[in-house]
Amino acid sequence: MNAQNSSGDLPVLRRWLDGAGSHPLRWYFEYGRPGFHPSVVVAWWNNPILVAVEQTLTILETAAPVGLDGKRRDFRAFADMSGAGMQFFRTHLAELTVGTHLAQAGVPFRFNTADGPDLLLQCGQETFGVEIGSRHPRSVSDLSRTLSGGLRARGLPAAVSIRTEPIPPVSIRASVRDSIIEAFLPADGSPGVSFLRVEASPARAR
Repeated sequence: MNAQNSSGDLPVLRRWLDGAGSHPLRWYFEYGRPGFHPSVVVAWWNNPILVAVEQTLTILETAAPVGLDGKRRDFRAFADMSGAGMQFFRTHLAELTVGTHLAQAGVPFRFNTADGPDLLLQCGQETFGVEIGSRHPRSVSDLSRTLSGGLRARGLPAAVSIRTEPIPPVSIRASVRDSIIEAFLPADGSPGVSFLRVEASPARAR
């Protein structure tokens, strides 16, 4: 991290990341990281994703539920930047976020450190388990990363450009996505196409 902010610099998140090397959140810790529009620059201490994580961790540290130390160790250990690794990290964040809502609502709970549901809620003599899941839509950016990785693995130029009209879909139908990948990266190892135009409806929300 190469910048300082006198008004505050996400101290709780920085403690949770202390000692971490490669981490899914590390990309956001760059001063002047451009936003979606090139003219919009967001300093890392004001990045909306990092600020949200900071607030979540701050609430949890104040509530101090049982099992939080284990969640902190797991949080620091994430290093896989692949699609699967990011999905696993998002599920971890979802568990922390649900815990935050429970803490704010005054509901007693603890993080489960053994096999079984992610969260355990105590109601009188009864214990209830809550299993947390997270599903990330396989969008245009995911397709671009898949194609780039596949091209690099074959020793080919990995510059991928995807344009959508009128706007990028939130999710792509699995059959359409598979057909695009097969066109550029044939399963038999033969040369694929270098340009493809596809007309398809986006996947329906379930």
